[in-house]
Amino acid sequence: MATGKSGALRRMALVGVSALALSATAGTAMAQDVDTPEYPVDIPASASAVCVGDIPYFSFQVNFGAEFAGQEVTITLANPEGEDFVYVRTLDANGTLSGNDILWPGANDNPPDWPGWILDENGDWVEADDGFLWARGSITVSFEVNPTQTITATYPPATSVCANPPNTDTTPPPPGEETPPTTTTTTTTTTTSGLPATGAQTAALLVAGGGLLAGGTALVVSSRRRGAKESV
Repeated sequence: MATGKSGALRRMALVGVSALALSATAGTAMAQDVDTPEYPVDIPASASAVCVGDIPYFSFQVNFGAEFAGQEVTITLANPEGEDFVYVRTLDANGTLSGNDILWPGANDNPPDWPGWILDENGDWVEADDGFLWARGSITVSFEVNPTQTITATYPPATSVCANPPNTDTTPPPPGEETPPTTTTTTTTTTTSGLPATGAQTAALLVAGGGLLAGGTALVVSSRRRGAKESV
């Protein structure tokens, strides 16, 4: 009787082991059938600053591929002097994401604010270290699902309408551009004969007058001589 029970127990044990083996094999096969996204080697992405009204915003585009459709992507704007700026968005059906709805670090739309500027007690905007001077250059941006793509974005140039508060001018004059020198106009007056109205004309008149005077004297002397001859 004991022998029969032992044999039955051994057969049950073998069946149990076989069942576990089959279950493990099926589980492995099922795991292999599940599609797992393959991480792309290169993730196309771009980022830049864009003016929305008078305020700078962060504009971006990234493409992880359709196999990542619907997954969340973490956007991180690195702050070298403190806490990073982190945003979470969802990839579309093509695994892409784009937008320009993220304020540039240090900027604000209501009330308006710009990195590197503060509003003093007189209500005037002045350039100052407001804790965001680092944001007026290039910043590091990362897009993370798994893997992560990291790129850089640059603040708008000083000539952009959204780079600084309105009615402020931090742009130096273009190199080589100077205030034109003051010019004077000299007018030369000439007579109708073409001779300048100078002392030369006066001298000519005096010479002519002298000639007339000499001629008149000669006529008087000649008349006197003629009268003397006739009286003789």
